[in-house]
Amino acid sequence: MPKSLDALLAEVSIVHHIPGRVRLKLAGRPDMSPPIRAQLSPETLARFFDGLAEIPGIHQVKLNPLAKSCTLEYDSNTLADHAWRELFSPDPAATLSGSAQKLREGVRQTYQKVAGVSGGKAS
Repeated sequence: MPKSLDALLAEVSIVHHIPGRVRLKLAGRPDMSPPIRAQLSPETLARFFDGLAEIPGIHQVKLNPLAKSCTLEYDSNTLADHAWRELFSPDPAATLSGSAQKLREGVRQTYQKVAGVSGGKAS
């Protein structure tokens, strides 16, 4: 996975989660200078989050640019609820379940498409 995507995912946290619905917050971390979101245009970030709707199992994406948040509605039979926590885990060495790997691969493909990055398989 491109380093900038890893950095972007590190800036995303889950602020609310119920089965079938997750709200993500994009906020910088004090130890990151400059934050990756500052390196991407607001339009690219919006296309990235909107593009997540193309991942199988995600039904709807709602962006709130003022709150720097994104709410996703998804099918928990396709994407297990725990996959979200695994994907946004602060431990980069954590082992991902099959559902989390599928979600990560969809996120990687979306990022590559909107950011114009090419690369291999997700790490």
